[in-house]
Amino acid sequence: MTNVYGNFDQETLDTEYLISQTVPDIGPFLADYARLSEEARALSGACEDVAYGDTPQEVVDVFPAGENAPVFVFIHGGYWRMLSQKESSFMAPTMVLRGIAVISVNYTL
Repeated sequence: MTNVYGNFDQETLDTEYLISQTVPDIGPFLADYARLSEEARALSGACEDVAYGDTPQEVVDVFPAGENAPVFVFIHGGYWRMLSQKESSFMAPTMVLRGIAVISVNYTL
């Protein structure tokens, strides 16, 4: 096979981009992301589905951490095929507790 990037042939590269193919069952990981992200949305001051674009999918969830706080912007993975900001806020409680605001970005798939 011919390498198309570094030491990766096309088949290996495709597999590496499909995270669901790198573990026996992605389901438990996605369930944890969703559960922890739901808990994060219960944080005081959290603002959901703040529009930044023209389509309903172009929204962010905002988790403030006080005035002049640094901001961590998270753009979820999913290889532009799955997930949204709703499953991608799990880090917000830890970051906000340390004074870092979090913005979890959704986009059109």
